[in-house]
Amino acid sequence: MKMRLFAASVLLLFLSACGSSSEDYRKSLLELGVNWDDNVFLEQAKEGDLAVLKLFLKGGMDVETRDRSGATVLMYAALNGHVEATSLLLEEGAHVNAQDNLGRRALDYATVHPESGTFKILASAGALYGMTLQ
Repeated sequence: MKMRLFAASVLLLFLSACGSSSEDYRKSLLELGVNWDDNVFLEQAKEGDLAVLKLFLKGGMDVETRDRSGATVLMYAALNGHVEATSLLLEEGAHVNAQDNLGRRALDYATVHPESGTFKILASAGALYGMTLQ
């Protein structure tokens, strides 16, 4: 995991410096053994893998990607207390008040780990409660 994170960070720096295309970022993910797939993108948000998330976003992945329950990538990052991933997704334009199929929002997901700081970041970005997780 640490080796992949390092490799992803190096690739991200290199590709950014070279003015690479979105296709180059996608190829880099494949070289790291990461498939270009919505579910993999959501999983990376769950894991908080910032460098890989950046590669997905630079490759053109939609910041509003959702799973079958309507949960967004921002909700995955918030649920697992990943402050940097939450901040990145907000910077990239994730809708802070998007709702899943049950009416829950990222702030509701962040209540699972209130000590992480994701709750504070979301609240300062204008997040509202939808329906508290149980």
